[in-house]
Amino acid sequence: MLRWLKAVAFAALLAVPTAAQATEKRIALVIGNANYTTVPKLPNASNDARAIGQTLKSLDFQVELALNQPANSLRDTVQRFSRQSAAADIAFVFYAGHGVEVGGRNYLVPVDAHLKTDMDVVFEAISLDIVMQAVEPAKSLRIIVLDACRDNPFVNRMTITSSGTRGIGHGLARVDPPGDTLVAYAAKAGSTALDGTGANSPFTTALLKHLPTPGLEIGFMFRRVRDTVMELTNRQQEPFVYGSVGAREIYLKPLPGAAPSQPSATSAAPAAPDSRLELSYWESVRGSTSTPTVQSYLDRYPNGSFASLARARIQELEQSRHAKLQTPASPGVPNAGSSRTFFVATGSESLRIAVAGPMTGSDSPFGARIKAGVDQAVIDINATGGILGRQVTLLVGDDYSNPRLVGAVTNKVAADGAKFVIGHYNPAITMPASEAYQQKGILQITPSASNPELTERGMWNVFRTCGRDDQQGAIAGAYIAQRFKGKRVAILHDRTVYGQGLADEVRKVISGKSVREVLYEGVSVGEKDFSAVISRIRVSGADLVYWGGLSTEGALLLRQMRTQGVEALLMGGDGITSDEFADAGGPGVEGTLMTHGPDPSKRPEARSVVQKLRARRIDPDAYTLHSYAAVQIIKQAAEAAKSLEPVKVADQIKTGMKFRTVIGEISFDKKGDVTSPNYAVHVWKKDAKGKIVYREIE
Repeated sequence: MLRWLKAVAFAALLAVPTAAQATEKRIALVIGNANYTTVPKLPNASNDARAIGQTLKSLDFQVELALNQPANSLRDTVQRFSRQSAAADIAFVFYAGHGVEVGGRNYLVPVDAHLKTDMDVVFEAISLDIVMQAVEPAKSLRIIVLDACRDNPFVNRMTITSSGTRGIGHGLARVDPPGDTLVAYAAKAGSTALDGTGANSPFTTALLKHLPTPGLEIGFMFRRVRDTVMELTNRQQEPFVYGSVGAREIYLKPLPGAAPSQPSATSAAPAAPDSRLELSYWESVRGSTSTPTVQSYLDRYPNGSFASLARARIQELEQSRHAKLQTPASPGVPNAGSSRTFFVATGSESLRIAVAGPMTGSDSPFGARIKAGVDQAVIDINATGGILGRQVTLLVGDDYSNPRLVGAVTNKVAADGAKFVIGHYNPAITMPASEAYQQKGILQITPSASNPELTERGMWNVFRTCGRDDQQGAIAGAYIAQRFKGKRVAILHDRTVYGQGLADEVRKVISGKSVREVLYEGVSVGEKDFSAVISRIRVSGADLVYWGGLSTEGALLLRQMRTQGVEALLMGGDGITSDEFADAGGPGVEGTLMTHGPDPSKRPEARSVVQKLRARRIDPDAYTLHSYAAVQIIKQAAEAAKSLEPVKVADQIKTGMKFRTVIGEISFDKKGDVTSPNYAVHVWKKDAKGKIVYREIE
């Protein structure tokens, strides 16, 4: 799926009094790409970057200006900035240039990129995810702004090479930010960010006017920018902002002698609030689609002039949310909405269950599948009376597959009153999260984290409905030893807890068998160019490449192997179980082997749930149904224990009780593992309609 943009990315602006600015470190990376070689040049991108850079310097930012840098230089610049960001209070990134969205991910296009197909973008452009990660370590706040065309004027310029049915998109992908982050688009969905006729684009012109205005609160500032852009473009272009900074009043440039900004939403409301500040804050939150954001106004000004309007807005948002829970989701996006929002029940008698995982980022397809299963289970359980007479309210946490966000997600889950969590997806996230949940008295069931260490730590609160890597690795290793006798095997992994753990188990099993290990190597998550390791695979003469890792890198590795003439078969674990693997991997995916549990959607117990999910345009996979089963287990254990206390429910699960679920009848041992794990070998091949799908080898 392909979308073009002319993008500007900001990160982090916090206004504090001048005295505080002396001790606050502000850094900025300002990028302008205008002189493209194979795509249309941009008249204002370099000018926009220079002007924004000068404005940021006036706001006490240490600015690095990067104009028309080729891809390798730009990657080095971003990496260098990422290292600096860790020591900064505020980090700010401005990008002006072309960008492309492929497969749900946004990419910034270097000036030397040669783009003829969608996959050229993946190989040559720079993922916006990497830029977002570069500013993430900043201690205080982040703001991401995309001066972006959210239609697709270049829809016919490139060839779509990926298989599947996703096709070419119709607008720039939305980015849902984590806490204390704003994402502002220069144009709303389906519209164009205009170049204008002056030295700067209309959006940059508006930013230059309002960024340095003294005493202008950040939310109100963006409203001023929006109004100015609409005026400059005769309402052809309208900016839009997502995200929240809580109840803080943030000023890029405070008025002389102003009082310090309030540091957090927990700060006491001022005894005699400044009416101007209250108005500014209300203007910044009143159009929000997030209940907690609007609630932050009431927290700050419980008796404010707009309190009645805020309460009415919250009621409207809650009614809309409950309606969405009963409405079929849009294609490919279960329960479409802000995946970063934690939905809080309005009644004290509800039971709060959270689903947590990568709802955005490169692993978001897996997070969406996990959330879809929990969504459907909650809907079905509430329709039959809830759990012990209490309706279930679902909370959603997005960990972005980033260990740095574990603390924020687990703290929010606990603060919002969840007693049970379904998730996370990755072992590297699940293990530290489980420790936090244990301290907070929360029971956790993961449908996917298969690292053996997870349940070997003697924790009372951790369970999983999937198997373990040592079990999966044993199945894969035995299959390789039997089916590839006398063959050469290369083993690669992504250096993660999951990927390397799985690769090491396979390596252990095939050691001493009648196969020859010719290569063992790790690559980095986020890697785009596998040429070096593919050259070593070619020299090794490998007949089979075992991949311990996830679908994003696995698909790129396979595609580049085929492009470079390496025909070795690829085999992986359940981390490549996604349609996105086939989409990104291309025709070469056919024949790829994979270990995974037997398809639970074919079980008679799952028939009605599968029908409901497909009616919502969700094609359920194993993670979806394992997640559904996790909620069933909580319900049955709570009813058997006659308690909703997580410790008592956990004790009940470990009694050996048999649970009737959509994935069959299962029970757990004292560690929290299922007593009868089941893995099978699957192969990716074309179905009757020509789509590459995976099916179990009989």
